[in-house]
Amino acid sequence: MVAHDIVGLYVTRPDDPTTGAVIDWVNLYPRHTDTVWYRAEGADEWSSAEADHCQVEPSLLQWRRVEIIGLTPDRTSAFGIGSKPEPAQA
Repeated sequence: MVAHDIVGLYVTRPDDPTTGAVIDWVNLYPRHTDTVWYRAEGADEWSSAEADHCQVEPSLLQWRRVEIIGLTPDRTSAFGIGSKPEPAQA
């Protein structure tokens, strides 16, 4: 998965940072995906979440934000934007 054409991408902590993350990204494309895929390190299956999306007026920037909850504490998680990532290689 390639995060091309993304102007900005950042991850912040929600109210409970032990089990969640907030992912924001900005680009110039109103029809770009709103889907974020995520999983705990070592997990086989990906889960998805849909981001909120708005235009940052008066510019053409498109801002997307999604809060992911239910992550496993003390475990690294991976995420991707767009198409579902390939399964983990054995």
